Amino acid sequence: DDIKATHYGRDMAVGWEGWTFPYLGVYTGSDNRLITHWMNRGPGTRKDGRYFESPGVSFITLDAEARICRQLDVFDLAHQMKLCDDLEDAGLLSPQLKQQWVLPMKEKLERQLARNR
Repeated sequence: DDIKATHYGRDMAVGWEGWTFPYLGVYTGSDNRLITHWMNRGPGTRKDGRYFESPGVSFITLDAEARICRQLDVFDLAHQMKLCDDLEDAGLLSPQLKQQWVLPMKEKLERQLARNR
């Protein structure tokens, strides 16, 4: 729950209602390191029954008490933006999420991609 609360660097309680982040696998390494494979799963399903989702992985290090002391989440933001577009087309994207996260993130990505052209 703590991870979900700040998954995208903001309050997950507003606009992310109906989203889940199920784990597909947890892989253990040495020195208290884990890799988790999970999905960003939006609300509802597509017409063909598939979920609206995009994959992600987390690289996690645990401390001596088995608490997370370091975490890096990796997922394809362009794919996540496409997922949000698909959700909006289906009438399932929260207007708050669009205004507070999707549009600002698209603007940030556009600025980054336009740099040094």
